[in-house]
Amino acid sequence: QEPLTLAACLGPAKEKKAKMLACRLVSRGFHASRRANAKVLVALYPDPKSGYPPKYARDSIPELTKYPDGQTLPTPKGGVDYAPGEMLGSMSGELGLRKFLEAQGHSLVVMAEKDGEAFDKELEDAEIVISQPFWPAYITAERIAKAPKLKMAITA
Repeated sequence: QEPLTLAACLGPAKEKKAKMLACRLVSRGFHASRRANAKVLVALYPDPKSGYPPKYARDSIPELTKYPDGQTLPTPKGGVDYAPGEMLGSMSGELGLRKFLEAQGHSLVVMAEKDGEAFDKELEDAEIVISQPFWPAYITAERIAKAPKLKMAITA
């Protein structure tokens, strides 16, 4: 049996319910118009109250520009919106995502609160949630039920 593709769905109509359902599912992934903008909700560590340490252990790590075989390292299109060595895993660092997401037309909401009403309110219309392993935003069944647009939860 050949794999089901959009072309097969658009071909001669077969009256089998299974094929029609499969065609509907396949065609849902194809859009003629621009995709609606997504809201990305990120729960990150609060910035340190006493400020960041002036020196980090990673400061002595050499900057890499290419792999040992000479191949260049991946470089984000349009550059990055942070200075190498900056802390990205706290509120002010925003995981280095704001410039990239907003250039694509998406919105980024970053907050330290992960357990309260403010987070739950933002979650209601978020499509993606990102949190950290030691600062997790638990996505419970109750939270999923209140977030109809939620498509993905990431621990970064």
